[in-house]
Amino acid sequence: MMSKSVSLSMAVILLAALISAMVAAAPPEENLALHRPYRCSVPIMTGWTGLTDGDHDSDSAPECFATANVDTYPKYVTIDLGAVCTIQRVVVHNSSNGNTRQVSLERSVDGQNYQSLRQGFIFPDRTAQVLSHQFEARQARYVRVTFHDSYGKGLGGDHTMFLREVEIFGVTSGDRPQDTENPLAAYLGQSPDMTSTGLSIFRRYCLMGPTTSLHMAVLGDSFAAGEAEEHWAQRLADRLQEQYDKPVQRQSAAVAGFSTADCRRFMEQTGDDAPDIIVLAMGYDAAIARLPISEFRSSVEQMIRILGGDSGALLVLVTPMPLNHDPKMKGHDVVAQTDTRPYAWQMELLAQQHTLPLVRTGAALTAAHSGPEELYADNLSLSGPGHQALADALGRLLSGL
Repeated sequence: MMSKSVSLSMAVILLAALISAMVAAAPPEENLALHRPYRCSVPIMTGWTGLTDGDHDSDSAPECFATANVDTYPKYVTIDLGAVCTIQRVVVHNSSNGNTRQVSLERSVDGQNYQSLRQGFIFPDRTAQVLSHQFEARQARYVRVTFHDSYGKGLGGDHTMFLREVEIFGVTSGDRPQDTENPLAAYLGQSPDMTSTGLSIFRRYCLMGPTTSLHMAVLGDSFAAGEAEEHWAQRLADRLQEQYDKPVQRQSAAVAGFSTADCRRFMEQTGDDAPDIIVLAMGYDAAIARLPISEFRSSVEQMIRILGGDSGALLVLVTPMPLNHDPKMKGHDVVAQTDTRPYAWQMELLAQQHTLPLVRTGAALTAAHSGPEELYADNLSLSGPGHQALADALGRLLSGL
């Protein structure tokens, strides 16, 4: 009997050790939605962009998310995880601002075919309740929240949908893989630009007004740096000069690793000779260096405040170029498992928050209707046609054509 008891005890100990080892070997669950880009089927209320910013305690902008007051149902907001991941829990934090009523959750691998995760959950009105939905592990790259209806009489109008945060928990298979065939696939169907009210003033007084010349400053990281005639900044200057028949003075202050200190130095050196337009391109160097998203956003936000002081210049943001991932082209070892999209998304959010015009470089390249083999010189840089596509998108934004 003693021998059987000892054997049973040993078996229990071995089983417990095996379970502990399995748990320890399992990859840690993480919030895969943190700082990931999302798309909404209706416009977003200006400044209310905090769906995936990691803050689930605020009912105010910019930490809280809100749609515009549009009488369209259902409304959708879709989060792109950047790669197919294994997910097992979605957490939706409602806002106490009101309106948000019935929501559903769906997942998709390809962004076109969606399968249900949770149907018809109803939040109490004006209550910051949390929906935490657990399920068996499933594959997904896209997770969609559907808003079916509204309580009405909430903040912002009867049809403004609010959420504090959406979290998606699961694991990745390591670094996010890239689309080696088409780096522009994620940008299909997107508008190349975001407009702002300041554009009309710039057009009236700087482009079509009595000024005899135009002063354009280009700031930012390695993507904005370059003096060659084929560079997108020079092509933009040439386009504006030809279109409006006035000389364009292009001033370049872009440099690898551009920082807030560089930004302050530029403003100090400018003095009274303020430019008419400042183009700020950021995110390229940050993506390659894998700078933490929160650090990148904070840095660019400081730059926006410095440049948008009392200079009177129109500030235009430019997102980083999507990196090519062709193993046969130069720079493949540098860009392997590197994604500029989260940094491009932060530029979009900042443009919305500060009501600034912006050009989406990925969408501008897609609008050129050419393949990566024509738009890229290598994995790290654009070709002549690629530079031209971005210059054209900026030119159309500024001229309104």
